[in-house]
Parts: sequence; C-alpha cells; structure tokens
Amino acid sequence: MATHTLSIKDAASDETQSPVYGLMFELEFLAVPGREAAFNVYKSLLKDYGVEFSEGLFCRLVNSPRPEMDAAEVATAVGLKSSFVAKMEQDVRDGLRMFYASQECRLLPALVALLQAAVERGLRPAAVTALENEDAARLVEKLELNRFRVALISSPDADRLFPGADVWLQAARKISVNARRCIALCSTNDACRSALAAGMRVIAVPDRFTAFHDFSGSEAVIDDFDSLDAGAILDELTRSTYVAA
Repeated sequence: MATHTLSIKDAASDETQSPVYGLMFELEFLAVPGREAAFNVYKSLLKDYGVEFSEGLFCRLVNSPRPEMDAAEVATAVGLKSSFVAKMEQDVRDGLRMFYASQECRLLPALVALLQAAVERGLRPAAVTALENEDAARLVEKLELNRFRVALISSPDADRLFPGADVWLQAARKISVNARRCIALCSTNDACRSALAAGMRVIAVPDRFTAFHDFSGSEAVIDDFDSLDAGAILDELTRSTYVAA
C-alpha cells in the first residue's frame, strides 16, 4: 500500500489552507447587558439619596471596567460627601453581583448565534473580563459558556483602559491563535483601539451608552446585535484575514 510522507512544504501549505482563527469578546458587556445593569444599580442607589441619575451622567462618569471604581467621581458630580464613597462602591459591587446571579442575567441570543457559528467553523472563542476570578467563573458557569469551550481571561486588577492590548494578546496566547487571526467583539472605543493595537480585527457592538463612541478602524459597527448575520460576517473576516509570514 502506498504511503505519503507530509513534507515541510506540504505542512506549510496545509496550514495556509486551514488556518485557525479566534473569536474574542468582553464577558460582562457583550455576553450579558452588564452596562445596563450598572446604570440601573447606580440610578437606584442615588435615588435613595434624592438624586436623579441620568443616562448622560452615567455615560460621562462610569467608564471603568468595574463600575464601582467610578463611585468617587459619581459622588463628587452629584454633590454627595466623600464619606459616602466607600459604601457606594460596596453597594454597586453587591448590586452587580445580585444581577449576575439573577434570572435577568441571561446570555444574549445574538452572542449565542455568533458562538455557535464560530464553533461550527472551527474558531476558538475566548472571553476577557475585569471581574474577580470567582465572580467570572460563576458567571461563565451560569451562562453555560463551557458548552462553547470559551477560554476565560480574568484581570481583576485591570486599570480603567481595560481590556488593553496586553489582555487581548494574552487571550490569543491562551487559545493558541495568532493575534492577526483573531476577531475581537468590542463595546467601547477603548476596547476597539487596544484590540486593533494587538493586531486583531474588530467588530464593534456598542450599546446605548457607547453608541456615540468612535470605532474607527473596526471592520463593522453593529448597531443592532440581534440582526447580525453571524455566519456571513465570520466567513468574510476569516476569508480575508492576512497574516504576514
């Protein structure tokens, strides 16, 4: 029986024909409506202090990867004493944990469709998050993301510009995919810029609090996530992704 030994040239050709791609996303802002939850938590807490908290104030003041980090700026902006800050931080943290554990916290259908399309095409998914490790693990389990074999990159010590390019690159390394073959779903301009800096292609998926952001450099800005043709956009981006030799 004839046998065929795969040469180095054959192997390189095979890799070129069947490259591996990655799909990245922000866990708490794209898997679930975490930013909407943060707004509701702040609005409810401030109402107890007699303060009406608007969407405009939220967009201007709450931009950290962990919304409780912005409690001091919020308190100052609405005229609350600094003595309220520590309690507000804890209340926001507790309020978000309650949301993540609630029935209202469900995996967005559009992301389910995208992950299903990704897995069918052999893409390796990964989620980045600024949640504490235990909180992130609980959320992944609750959302049953393990059925899609989603790798988790948790950075609880992240600064305000999370996720930075280093986090996106860490995610690419974790799933063993060249960063230039990764597609990043980003909900903010900071996430978009850092993913581009990491060499990834970006699909911008803003929510109502980030719709005004500048997503220059992204392949597409999806204003209506539910209307996304997951298979078509993945086919287009994986077909045209260029990786330098």
